[in-house]
Amino acid sequence: MGARRCGDARRARLRDRQGGKLQDPHPGDAADDRGAGDRGRPRGHAGDPRQDRAARLRQALRRTLRRGLQSGDRADRRRALRRVSGTATLPAPLRAAQALRAGVSTLAAFMAHVAGWNYIACALFITFDVVARSLFGFSSKATIEVTGYMLAGGIAWGLAHTLARRAHIRVDVWVNRLPLGLRAALHLVALLLLGGFAAFCAWAAYGLVDESLMFDAHDNSALRVPLAVPQGIWTFGILAFCVMILVLAIESVLSLILGRREELDRLLGSRTLEDETAEALEAVEMAREGAR
Repeated sequence: MGARRCGDARRARLRDRQGGKLQDPHPGDAADDRGAGDRGRPRGHAGDPRQDRAARLRQALRRTLRRGLQSGDRADRRRALRRVSGTATLPAPLRAAQALRAGVSTLAAFMAHVAGWNYIACALFITFDVVARSLFGFSSKATIEVTGYMLAGGIAWGLAHTLARRAHIRVDVWVNRLPLGLRAALHLVALLLLGGFAAFCAWAAYGLVDESLMFDAHDNSALRVPLAVPQGIWTFGILAFCVMILVLAIESVLSLILGRREELDRLLGSRTLEDETAEALEAVEMAREGAR
């Protein structure tokens, strides 16, 4: 009997213990337990830059997807309200500089589209010349010269739009770690140096066109193309690049004087994760529309 009572008592204590484990703990106890457990865990992974970058990328994707999934009217109204509220507080000189930049950016975007179609035409022309030479025995005899002009003009006409979209290749590992004030000033210095180089290229290109016009120079191909024509197209692209740099420099100087370093950093700094995400989603949307 005594052994049976001892066994029953042990089974009762075991049931009570298991039942206590299955019950929901109090919130305070759970928080205390978590804190106690976390204190014993290593925290070396908390400052991992790769995890921080991945977290920022996830946040940018969520924000961009949320904006893209909204109804068109609602998203447009929100963007319009943000533009109105943002420009209403800007000083008049800065608003004028932004309007000027928007106009030049529109022209630069058109020139970039022309440059893109120019490359497609260049590829088609080379393909036709190769096929015609192989199958039909004739050639334009000007493939190298004409495609060289087209490539040079396409590069020059795409410079301004590339600068406006901040798509140039940058090595900015060190610059992005600097304080905002110093980073904004360095952005402006880099833009002014780029403007000086572009002005030198434009001056040299103008001298080349002027010399070709003076001597009525033609190329050595069978087409006898006047050199001033392709050189003039090339020079116009470089001049548009200089104008874009000038417009950006005016807006950047005004932003720096008015103490708007964040806007200057967004204008001239590297593309953010949100910018890259928005561009990727825009490309996906364009591909979907093209497939319909």
